[in-house]
Amino acid sequence: MSHPHPARDCILCGRCLDVCPVFLASGKEELSPKAKHQLMAALRSNPQLLEALPARLLADKCVSCGRCEKACPQGLSVPAALGALRAEHAGWPQWLWQRWINGGNILWPAMATLGRMAPRLPAPAAARPLMEKLAAMHDTPPQPWFRMAAPAAGTQPPLRPVMLFSGCTARRIRPRWSSKATALLELAGIRPQPETAFTCCGATLEHAGLPDAARQARHANITAWHNADRPLLVTFCATCAHGLHGYARHDELWHETPPDSATLWTQSVVPLSVFLQKFPVQVLDTAPEWFRYHQPCHAPAQHDPDAALLYAMAAQTPAAAAHGRRIRPAGMTTRQCCGMGGVMQLAAPSLCGMVNAACWQALDSLCPAQDNACPPPVVTGCSGCTLQLSGTAPEHVAVHHWLDVLTV
Repeated sequence: MSHPHPARDCILCGRCLDVCPVFLASGKEELSPKAKHQLMAALRSNPQLLEALPARLLADKCVSCGRCEKACPQGLSVPAALGALRAEHAGWPQWLWQRWINGGNILWPAMATLGRMAPRLPAPAAARPLMEKLAAMHDTPPQPWFRMAAPAAGTQPPLRPVMLFSGCTARRIRPRWSSKATALLELAGIRPQPETAFTCCGATLEHAGLPDAARQARHANITAWHNADRPLLVTFCATCAHGLHGYARHDELWHETPPDSATLWTQSVVPLSVFLQKFPVQVLDTAPEWFRYHQPCHAPAQHDPDAALLYAMAAQTPAAAAHGRRIRPAGMTTRQCCGMGGVMQLAAPSLCGMVNAACWQALDSLCPAQDNACPPPVVTGCSGCTLQLSGTAPEHVAVHHWLDVLTV
């Protein structure tokens, strides 16, 4: 079995136990990153110990959040290790996931259309989670809360060309996110190049145990970037940004490119929210008094630019709000995983549900006491988190990508 860190082994420090959503939701230490690394270390010396079915059962119980790697003093990544294990013991989830991702230009809009009817369709209780997720794919644009104006004169646009990397969700079922991102950039005097030839960032394919498909996606994106004269890549999805930043670790991607390509690529991936930090903001009458922010697993833990933008906008509103209204963030989450889980949604949906329930419990803990009022809406900065939370939200709780709450 291949191993992404052959020179390093788990030292059993247990730091991963404090951050792993699957372990924290289930309480089962055998599902923790530490236990999985121990088992995989044993398999490297005795590969005959594990047959295909137990390998699948182990590999399918990871949401690929990457928190264990950040906490590990050895830098070990369970998603990377289990991606390799999934590739060696492929099953029906890999087959289905590859078709879901690579065939999404047709499948996703079709499912979004079905999602429009999902709330009205009769379904057994076991099928309701699926119907709720289909309903979340249907696009119902909310009313924005903030109006952004052009930044002060003298703000310099970037010297390099700019191109959006919208990600699979925006390209397929949320094109208005890309349109709004373009409008916001143009407000700052930045005219992005048309987005062409980009595909999936490849991260979800890698974690699903589809390394060849992930490699093809990365090569396609790098080729499109080179053909566009190596522009800045502006993204509004934390998971896409995380996946794109990871390209520099794949040496085989850069063999036929100029020597500076890997470094320049990493420097080129910029969150859209970074460009918007200094925009003047007007709060609209549609804005709620409170909102909650769900911090995606793949967003930077300490310096999340999306959270910084939302908090900066909220800080401007006391003086700018009509009728003296305020809009205030209810606080940050504890970075609880939403339970999206990628291919884990297919193979271990009940465990995904446990992780998701823990996320909503954490979000509910942020709600200030309000009598006879709807719970505050939730805002996030990841396309996948937006769909997952929308499809699992309690009644009367709205979930938005932060682009949803802006207008120009």
